[in-house]
Amino acid sequence: MKPGKVAFGLVAASSLISLAPSIALAAAVKPVVVEIKNAQGENIGTATLSEAAHGVRIKLDIKKLPPGEHSLHIHQVAKCEVPDFKSAGPHFSPMGHEHDSNMAPAGDIPNFSLFVSKEGTANVTVVAPNVTMGSDDHSVFSNGGTAIVIHAVNDPSSTAAPARIACGVIQLEFFVTRPRRSCPTATRPLLCTTQVICPVTVSATCPAPGRPCRSSA
Repeated sequence: MKPGKVAFGLVAASSLISLAPSIALAAAVKPVVVEIKNAQGENIGTATLSEAAHGVRIKLDIKKLPPGEHSLHIHQVAKCEVPDFKSAGPHFSPMGHEHDSNMAPAGDIPNFSLFVSKEGTANVTVVAPNVTMGSDDHSVFSNGGTAIVIHAVNDPSSTAAPARIACGVIQLEFFVTRPRRSCPTATRPLLCTTQVICPVTVSATCPAPGRPCRSSA
């Protein structure tokens, strides 16, 4: 085996668990593509996340959005349930900062507005300076992941928060090779292969109750 490579396969579950944090950290430096969907559940584009010198670079390629000036934030919960995306929770704030305090939540992107063209498209790159793609508490992968939320055009005459019109779940996944006898049974249907994708936030003894794995095929 060449140095620097980690082999899985017929490895004890305890070994996989001990290796999981280092695997997650190594995988986190690779770009992560997040699918963005609108209130109708349609896929309207992607956000590609990659490490920046100070923060996380977000490359947006979006279509089918209302033209105009929108806002973009990282929210606390890795859920994007249509139609209102309230499942994403508040802005990501590991330190508990709110907008009425002296410090903004980490999920805010200062001095940035998302401008959507009259054709409904947006292709732009921005850096979120107060989050990371590491294993610290400011990581977009912490506590099961976060979400990118796009808010509607702000109405200056309204005191209500702009509606959430698009959302994408940010989560990290990695490959764990498992013997066939560990594949799910008929009660947990899955095309049985020797390789299964397990969310890094789940025990490496994946699959786990409530978080079924997906086939790598």
